[in-house]
Amino acid sequence: SPIITASSSGLQSALQTEAIAPGAESKLVMTTAPPSTLAAGTAFNVGVTVEDQYGNPITSGYTGSTDTIKITLGGGTFATGGSTQTANASNGVASFSSLQINTAGSYTITASDTTKATLSSLQSGLTVSPAPPSQFVFTSTASGTHGVGTTANVGPFQVKVEDAFGNAVTNSGTPVSLLISSSSTGTTLFTPTSNGTSSATVAIPTGSSTSSPFYYADTQAGSPTVTATATVNTYVVSGSTSGFSMTPAPENKLAITTQPASSVTAGQSFGLAVTVEDQYGNQITTGNTGYADSIQIA
Repeated sequence: SPIITASSSGLQSALQTEAIAPGAESKLVMTTAPPSTLAAGTAFNVGVTVEDQYGNPITSGYTGSTDTIKITLGGGTFATGGSTQTANASNGVASFSSLQINTAGSYTITASDTTKATLSSLQSGLTVSPAPPSQFVFTSTASGTHGVGTTANVGPFQVKVEDAFGNAVTNSGTPVSLLISSSSTGTTLFTPTSNGTSSATVAIPTGSSTSSPFYYADTQAGSPTVTATATVNTYVVSGSTSGFSMTPAPENKLAITTQPASSVTAGQSFGLAVTVEDQYGNQITTGNTGYADSIQIA
């Protein structure tokens, strides 16, 4: 609202206040633009203003001040699962808050006026990078049954570094050695060489998000869980896999697993149990040769 002043020498000045209305709605302007780059999962805001040809906002009381504005994400979806958001302008400004994109990649955000479709739409680009490392995901693992032993032939296993949203995260430092463990109580080894017989380092190279393949050996029958842990880009990450079983080796020996009492009274009954085992002490269970052997005691 400008003030117009009229004055002349020897005369009292005169003032008049004028209200200047915006012109007809003419364009959209992204007055709060998204950042050009951001990490996956980071919330951001977008503001779109309806303006006249001179850049004046279409304020309350003028046609266009409450238009419905739509933004469309090109290249993917928002964290909500959709690719569009709508908001009604207030005083000529449509505000979109707490927008979030979880998948890394390159995107565009296009704003359009659905109330007055003749207004030109506008576009802004942004790049979403992975969030910090959060987890290891086994992209290759074992299934089915495998015989116990000391030769690493179970696998291959392979892990990938991901953020909390499933984006691959590149190791930006020196090669990272994995600490790999098993829930098994037997003797285990991990090696990048199939049929290897000694443990060796498994690493994630610089510039990569995945480890080299590795293989597993175990002398304990059962269903183990394999866990990998490491520090990647200063963040400690881990991941586990299971879903496979280790079966006993061929029958090899007998073990008295329930010992008789060291001394008994004549005529007193006592118990005795003999187990058929493989060379590593695993019981030969149902389905494996030897589980139904006839055992004689003397």
